[in-house]
Order: sequence, then structure tokens, then C-alpha cells
Amino acid sequence: MNTDFMNIFIVVVACYEVFLFLKIRHECVSQERQLFDLYYNITKSLNDVPDRVTGQSTFDRASALLAYMERKIAIGARDLSILRRNIGIQMEKNTVNNTFSLEKRFSVASTLVHIFPLLGILGTLIALYSLTGDEQGLTGSGIENAFITAIMTTILGILSAAIFMFWESKVATRISRLVESTEKANQLFAKAVA
Repeated sequence: MNTDFMNIFIVVVACYEVFLFLKIRHECVSQERQLFDLYYNITKSLNDVPDRVTGQSTFDRASALLAYMERKIAIGARDLSILRRNIGIQMEKNTVNNTFSLEKRFSVASTLVHIFPLLGILGTLIALYSLTGDEQGLTGSGIENAFITAIMTTILGILSAAIFMFWESKVATRISRLVESTEKANQLFAKAVA
């Protein structure tokens, strides 16, 4: 087996990982927007809805609207019937968010992050195995090439893992906030309609 194959394979897996993280980011933005639109449609006919703050992210504006709805339901506000009706309408339209595909895609990306060091080690083992294949492998240049390939695959694997672990931590926080907000909204809507 060609030892350069392992370096190419690591780069291909890294490219796929970049694609996954970009897809996850796009899906997060889309779901945050859907949450905001959902909360906005539920609260738009009420009088004392919090103003949109232009500096806030879409998720923060959605969270403010969710907190507003929680307060309305908790205190039994006079316009609670309007809020319940709007929640019922949105639930009938089936616009309540589902984060399952986002969580599934993130799980695959997270698993790939932890595979990179293993790929580096595998590249090292393949390079060392290439020394045993023929008599030319035991020459000075054969040992030098195997050593360089072993070091390169190890470095590539570890470097890729480090970069993608950083991305993973940034995305994990965003996804957990999104999932938590969605679950909180689903519970609130079930409570309001019941």
C-alpha cells in the first residue's frame, strides 16, 4: 500500500468534516430563524411584545420571545387566550422545530473528529510496515522515507483533530442551546394548550 495514500485519505476525511460543519452551521442558522419566526407569529397579535433589539442575534431575540411567552403563561395574563389560540394554530401548521437531523449530523461530525488521531497512527503503522515488504525498505533512504511518512501522517492526524475539536466545541454549544430552547418551547406549548 502506498504510504502517501494515508495522507490523502486524511485530507479527504478532513474535507468531508469541513463540509459537515458548514452544513451544521447552515442548519443551525436556519433552525434559529425558524424558532424566531415561530415565536414571532405566536406573539405578534399581543400588545406588549418586547421590541426587537437590532444588535441581538436571531437566537437571542427568539429566547427573549420565549421568556415573554413563559411569563404570560405563568401569570395567566388576560391575553392568554390569544396566546393559546396562536400556539394551537402554529402546532396545527406543524411548525414546531425538530432538531433530530441536526443532532444526528453533529454526532457524525463529532465521531470523525476523534478518528483523526487514529488515522495518524494507522498511517504510522502502514509506513513502518512498508519497511518489511522488501529488501530495499531496509536501506537508508527506505527507512528515511518510512520515518518521514510516519511523522507526517501523525502530525496531520493530530493537527486535524485539534482544529476540528475547536470547531466541535463552538458548534456543540450552539446546538445544545438550540435543542434546549426547542424542548423548552415544546413543553411550554403543550402546557399552554392543555
